Amino acid sequence: MDLSTFLNILNTVAIIAAGIFAAVQLLQLKKQRSRESALQMLNSVQTLEFIEALNIIYNLSEDLTKKEIEDELGDKLSNVLVMFVKLESLGLLVFKREIKLDLVADFMRGPIILFWNKMKNYFIETRELNNDENFGEWVQWLAERIEKELTTKNKKPAHLIYQNWKE
Repeated sequence: MDLSTFLNILNTVAIIAAGIFAAVQLLQLKKQRSRESALQMLNSVQTLEFIEALNIIYNLSEDLTKKEIEDELGDKLSNVLVMFVKLESLGLLVFKREIKLDLVADFMRGPIILFWNKMKNYFIETRELNNDENFGEWVQWLAERIEKELTTKNKKPAHLIYQNWKE
């Protein structure tokens, strides 16, 4: 084997090795980005404001009209709207694939579905009043995707699925 052939082979091996190294780096970067997104999501919802809003939503009566929601919540409506903004943002981030749907569903499915089921009339009526189909679009989309995933995958609660989990 002459020197030229050897250098060509060496060059090819170096290019392949660089490609493999780049692929591994991209996978690590993707994992790191996913982990950072998850932590950001956790930080955004683990606040006193969010917990207070969740408690308000939890105690809200079912199937209320927009006016009934406003009357029942009074000044607390602004607390609930803070929660709405966070969930709306979360829906968009899932849609843009910045955060995985299954991660959000595993962590937040209860609050998201509860929020949408209790507040949907508020959003639907506000859309009609303002001729604006965009109001609450991402929280609705997110709740519907999570509900679909739960029925499609017949997903059970973690305490049932992983009851035999061992470290």
